Amino acid sequence: MVAVPTGDEPRRILDDEGALAPGADAPPLSDEILDRLFSTMLLVRRLDARMGALARAGRIALYVPSAGAEACVAAVQPLRDSDWVFPGYRDLGAWLWRGLSLESCVHQLFGSAEDAGRGRQLPTHLSGHGLRMMPVSGPVGTHLPQAAGAAFAAKRAGQGDAVLASFGAAALASDGCHAGLSLAGSAALPAIFVCTGPADPGIAERARGYGLESALVDGGDALAVNAAVADALARARAGRGATLVHAQLTDSRAQAQNNDGREDTRGDGRDPVARLGAYLERQGGWPSERVAQQNAAWDEAITAAIERAAQTPKPALESLFDDVYETPPWHLREQREALVAERREGSAD
Repeated sequence: MVAVPTGDEPRRILDDEGALAPGADAPPLSDEILDRLFSTMLLVRRLDARMGALARAGRIALYVPSAGAEACVAAVQPLRDSDWVFPGYRDLGAWLWRGLSLESCVHQLFGSAEDAGRGRQLPTHLSGHGLRMMPVSGPVGTHLPQAAGAAFAAKRAGQGDAVLASFGAAALASDGCHAGLSLAGSAALPAIFVCTGPADPGIAERARGYGLESALVDGGDALAVNAAVADALARARAGRGATLVHAQLTDSRAQAQNNDGREDTRGDGRDPVARLGAYLERQGGWPSERVAQQNAAWDEAITAAIERAAQTPKPALESLFDDVYETPPWHLREQREALVAERREGSAD
């Protein structure tokens, strides 16, 4: 029997002021993990401000902000290193948590020669080596059947590994979403699908139609997101199938980005960074002075990363022929040689 929540209220551990909600227990996270979660969320917020400004100035081609969804970095914390992640556009925090360096992130945004993807993807379509994270897919929802396939392989391997896929509510209408959730439900795969978006009671009904467990959680509450995914992982590793977690975001913050690059301070009570920060301050760990110091440190690191990426050359055009065939066929070798010769002649002129 599939458990579908009967209430419309999302699960919350923190209230709007960062205090524990009535009857809620905080997940058993160490101070070290909580510090790292909050620090990562601060970095995402600072990157949003700085990179959004660069995009508006035309220094990078595009930037997809994570504003309002920063708490979803807590979704990847319960994962093992051997678990796979199939991220969406707004999962910068997940990349940073899993080990992508700030420098690698900025190189990707600039499309420099140091980018792991060799400058072939749009900015914020991140990739990295050895992280067990798949590159961000451009078309909406295409990574969801890939995630289901990886979960199918994990189930056959029998090592207890799981797969997490994250996506925005727009992907629910895609063919890929239907294919991925259908396979995950019918085969009882060890997969967790985290959908971030506004309130929509139809998402729980959709889970029931696919034979999935479902969980509704406040997507601006890092502790609630963490607990919901931890519960779903426990079910997945016990062979009880996949879960669709709806991380509900308020409409005003899901797409928020200030035009002048400042932090969003509209005070709707659901700012995920402010809520976790208030909770940690209540615990005595993050007074406002420490937050200011960490933000200043991140700003300094971001500035240094921007300067390095801006000074790094772009990938050579002939690198387009790399990473296609182990042994390139004759026609690609000829095309590459022709391109190199044409560029050489052009530079001579």
